[in-house]
Amino acid sequence: LHGLFLPTRELEHLVLQNESCMVQHLVGRLPLRLKANFKLICEQLVMYTEAASNIRKAVDGDDVASLKEVLALLDSDTGLMQDEVWKRSLIQATADISHLYSCRDSWVRSMEQRFRRLVH
Repeated sequence: LHGLFLPTRELEHLVLQNESCMVQHLVGRLPLRLKANFKLICEQLVMYTEAASNIRKAVDGDDVASLKEVLALLDSDTGLMQDEVWKRSLIQATADISHLYSCRDSWVRSMEQRFRRLVH
């Protein structure tokens, strides 16, 4: 989405620099369109961070009403953040399900081997 590609060699060089040199180098490498929209990007980042924090507090506290309120507020603003939350939730749930299937398959293979040893 937004960002700056840096080759591995350049990253290794930057790590050795002090912070002010690193920042100056990175700012100098930013694309012009990113520099022009920097304030907007920062405001969006703050909004997303606050929204994510509010969602996390509601989820951690098992506060369904608060979660609905936060999601409704996000939906009334742009709907984009709520879409992102749902998308990431779906991706995480899919990864969790994949892991469970992998564990199940591993367990089944292991149990089949154990049963074969017991039977023979």
